[in-house]
Amino acid sequence: MFDRVCVLNLDRRPDRWEAFCDGLPRPWVWPTPERISAVDGLTVNVPTAWRSGPGGWGCRASHLKLWEQAAEESHSLLIFEDDCLFADRFVERAEAFLQNVPDDWQMIYFGGAHRLPPSEVAVGVFRLGGATKTHAYAIRGAALQNLPRKITHTEIHIDVCLAQLHHALPAYAPTEWLCGQAASVSDVLSGSLGEPARWFDGRDGQ
Repeated sequence: MFDRVCVLNLDRRPDRWEAFCDGLPRPWVWPTPERISAVDGLTVNVPTAWRSGPGGWGCRASHLKLWEQAAEESHSLLIFEDDCLFADRFVERAEAFLQNVPDDWQMIYFGGAHRLPPSEVAVGVFRLGGATKTHAYAIRGAALQNLPRKITHTEIHIDVCLAQLHHALPAYAPTEWLCGQAASVSDVLSGSLGEPARWFDGRDGQ
């Protein structure tokens, strides 16, 4: 179902790559995850209009760079950020969910936060109204080809930009999130001393 599995990880955070690999569900049924060197917002020029810190800009640039490279090769990608946390029986539950996902999918979110209400379109499957977070999602087809040109805002986080576009493309998610964000020191939330594990669905008060 996915041609590649990619994990965005900063070169200066080998600890998070190691933690991701240690937490990967086994047996793993999809392609072996590839480590992708993420753009470090601390080492690139950040536009003056950007007000959300260098980590957020690096996140935006990392996803856009990966999409653009993959679009040239016509891949379908399953993308994780290195702080992704997997639910119990992730592979089993993900495979059951994917069997019911409509064939027209362009994006699939395994984790996120609902910004607008979703609608249930099949057993265990939501069509997204608008969801944020980019720690666990898949992208292919027209979305992979076209979204890099549509993410034009230089003041808004990339996940919010995507949430604003979900109404116009087939984007789906399980009715219960299968991925959260592990407890860690955030590279996006500048100045954060640490973030607890978050599922964005009530399991942790989010």
